[in-house]
Amino acid sequence: MKSATGDKLVLSFGATGAFYAQIKNGAPFDVLLAADAKTPAKVVKEGLGVEGSTFTYAIGKLVVWSADASFIKDEKSLENPALNKLAVADPRLAPYGEALWKR
Repeated sequence: MKSATGDKLVLSFGATGAFYAQIKNGAPFDVLLAADAKTPAKVVKEGLGVEGSTFTYAIGKLVVWSADASFIKDEKSLENPALNKLAVADPRLAPYGEALWKR
């Protein structure tokens, strides 16, 4: 990008909630790519973002994965009595965890 425009792009990767906290405390971000729609809306509502600038840039899907491929056959796999551990993102911290719990 710098060679084409002269602008230097600095990327920061992390949790949406952590970036929200930084923006709320005055961090100088020009763009926020969030993992949910609620956080950018909150940034704009609080006067920390530009009205009308939010849009959905991607839609994800929840998947079930197992190291043993034979364990996952279909959506009924979660009802398997042999299932004794399931990892799910904390809904308070991760949009996909929240999406799963709302199903």
